[in-house]
Amino acid sequence: MEYTTIAAIVFSSKTYLSAPTLLNKPLKGTSKGFVVAKTHCIKSALGFAPTSTSANLIKSNDTNTHKTISIACFAIVVCFFIVFSIYQFLQIVSSFVHVKCYNSSMIPAKKFIPTALTFSKPELQEWVKQLNKYFKEIQIDVVDASVDKQTYFDEIETFKVVKDFNKVSIHLMISDPVLYLKNKSNVLKKEGTIYIFKYFKLGSVLDLKDLKKLGYKIGISFEPDDSLEINPEVLSLINEVMFVLVTPGKSGRDLKIEMLQDLNSFYEKHKLDVFDNLNVSVDGGLKVSNLQKYINSKADIIYSNSFFKTNGVEEAINLLANYK
Repeated sequence: MEYTTIAAIVFSSKTYLSAPTLLNKPLKGTSKGFVVAKTHCIKSALGFAPTSTSANLIKSNDTNTHKTISIACFAIVVCFFIVFSIYQFLQIVSSFVHVKCYNSSMIPAKKFIPTALTFSKPELQEWVKQLNKYFKEIQIDVVDASVDKQTYFDEIETFKVVKDFNKVSIHLMISDPVLYLKNKSNVLKKEGTIYIFKYFKLGSVLDLKDLKKLGYKIGISFEPDDSLEINPEVLSLINEVMFVLVTPGKSGRDLKIEMLQDLNSFYEKHKLDVFDNLNVSVDGGLKVSNLQKYINSKADIIYSNSFFKTNGVEEAINLLANYK
């Protein structure tokens, strides 16, 4: 035998007056003993005799209750979807804001990306931990003994440490970057990563094409005292042109102001603005005292290690965001 639930009778104030009559009949979802006990309790409490229309009233109210519950469940699902969508939107905005370094009105088209120049895995992990809160892009300086003191870089472990960044730039300041990239093609990460090295270590356009076939995104760099002559075909095959504004190696070296001037001349001469997906960047020498020079340059991206370490990451971001 089927029974009708008693929950609506007890807790809905609109059904109190008609409850006793319904309780004279078997109720769905309950036992007879429970019904009888509740019948006496409710009759005694309310003091009403059964009426002929009360069952219909309860049935109607029960239907409305189920409708209400259904609507409430639907509303919860909709609210969850809206909240989740807003969260996703804020994540995207947050990522954009962090990568653009709060993109103040004074720095409308500059992207500031911190550099990691470290000498051990724990040092890299600690620096990345500080940067992760604010940035979605990072540059890793890879230096070997042919240039200066060797920095920490492991083809597998380094990428595990920086896995939360959307884009990683690897600046290779090593003796033979082309040979290194070819030999390490099976282990080095390619997605979301660009490898930048000195133009005059490229060798030939064929080397560049070989690296592209292996799946690499490549950037070339010019350092102080380098000739700025370049094969125009190279510009159509690379993803970034970097001007190193200090003597490569140790962090915190002084800006070579002539390199900014060379950058602007190179930009105009080769009409770099007409190339699709070609970024122009500068690396090194950034201080609050010379920030305006970087802002006035043609660079899209400004890399720095010492600026963020000297000032502290959060304070450095505030200095950039509030710069006037």
